[in-house]
Amino acid sequence: MKKINPIVLGTLILTVSGFITKIIGFLFRIFLSRSIGAEGMGIYQMVFPLFAFFHSISCSGIEIAISKYVAEAKDKSNKLAILIHGSIISLTIATFCSICMYVFSDKFAIYLLNEERTAALIKCLSYTLIFSVIHSCINGYYLGQKKAAIPGISNLIEQIVKTLTIFVIVKILSDRNASITPIIAIYGTLAGEIIAALFTFASIRITKIKSSSSYYKKILKMSLPITFNSALVTLLLSIEAILIPYFLKKHGYTIAEALSTYGILTGMSIPLIMFPASFITSMSTMVLPVVSEVATEKKDTKLKAFIENIISFCLISGIFSTFIFINYGNKAGFLIFGIEEVSTYITILAWLCPFMYISINLKSIINGLGNTKITFAHNLITTTIKILFTVFLVPFIGIKGYLWGLLFSQICLCLLHFYYLATKYNIVLNAYKNIVLPTSLSFISIVISKPFYFVATKMTGHLSYPAIIIPCIVSFTFYMLTCKLFFYNN
Repeated sequence: MKKINPIVLGTLILTVSGFITKIIGFLFRIFLSRSIGAEGMGIYQMVFPLFAFFHSISCSGIEIAISKYVAEAKDKSNKLAILIHGSIISLTIATFCSICMYVFSDKFAIYLLNEERTAALIKCLSYTLIFSVIHSCINGYYLGQKKAAIPGISNLIEQIVKTLTIFVIVKILSDRNASITPIIAIYGTLAGEIIAALFTFASIRITKIKSSSSYYKKILKMSLPITFNSALVTLLLSIEAILIPYFLKKHGYTIAEALSTYGILTGMSIPLIMFPASFITSMSTMVLPVVSEVATEKKDTKLKAFIENIISFCLISGIFSTFIFINYGNKAGFLIFGIEEVSTYITILAWLCPFMYISINLKSIINGLGNTKITFAHNLITTTIKILFTVFLVPFIGIKGYLWGLLFSQICLCLLHFYYLATKYNIVLNAYKNIVLPTSLSFISIVISKPFYFVATKMTGHLSYPAIIIPCIVSFTFYMLTCKLFFYNN
């Protein structure tokens, strides 16, 4: 019996678990948005860039280092030693960051986020950091071995526990006619991370290992540049998140309108755009250890073919996603959230898909090659572009200024990653096969699906879920069959 390729199996496991997680996440966001409103979603979303900053300091580089060195290690005791030493470093930093978040929560809320209502959320998130770090480090350990089951299941458990916790809290508060505030979402996040951390920890089978200071040096040597890069980029993203509501107010929005717009964009529109990317992000997670192995073996020809295939797949899937979102995603956004702005934002964000899909995977490839300074420089450039768009366009044309900045920066990021790898490995892409053909097939698939949309809408008398789901299935089926015909039979 032919053995399944680890990257294919790992991607499949992460995709299935990721897809289920995304569905639960959507149900969670729909329920949450209806419970706390658009303004509440804005307040909820504001605290996560700050959390992401402290999380990146605590384990972003260490998680990648664990994954890389575990992939290279041959002996199981060495793999466990790498995990334990990396986790000790990460937890030490996380403890300090957690205390910092708790003690200075009021100051972060007032002076950094300009919204004092976020203080309680930051304080609660400080407890979440420790468990999130444990979860991340162990996931890195398993992914380094191309064992995707535990990370996939743990992410699914986290989402289920988070959603159920929030549902129970909202039910209790509703029965008591008590006010429902954004902090309930943080309680859910905390519960999800605790259970996910306990699950991943329980999955480890500890054997006798040799402790050595060389492991600390090895992990720190690789992780420090990545951590610094990630923390700086995350800091810029945090600044960006703070500036969006601020400059929306400069445009003429009230505080409530600015927070509502921010909540609609980051809590509803962008997650919807990211929904079909579960396969792409799963694949990118598995790409890093594979690239690391191939690079160690110094097989440049194999690596070149691998990169070309990854880019080709991202273009094929990304172009189709753009067509789907422009034609049906905007309608789905309005149907799900009942807010007109969601449709407007999705129409613009739809053009992100091919560039975003490529960028996600090329970043993993470049990091897998150990060239983290390159991804840092590229991220720094493109994050700066978004901030400049926010500062100079949002005060004049509102949130669309940020959306155009997001699109332009993503295109730049994709081109920068591609140019680096193309010059290093002489990457060559067939424009007809990877751009013209997928675009043509996507267009035809949408044309074929339109009658199903009109018939379903006429039968129900209004926009409904069947009117969106049925044509999407028809379009996807036609596209998959024709892609198989053109790409795999030639």
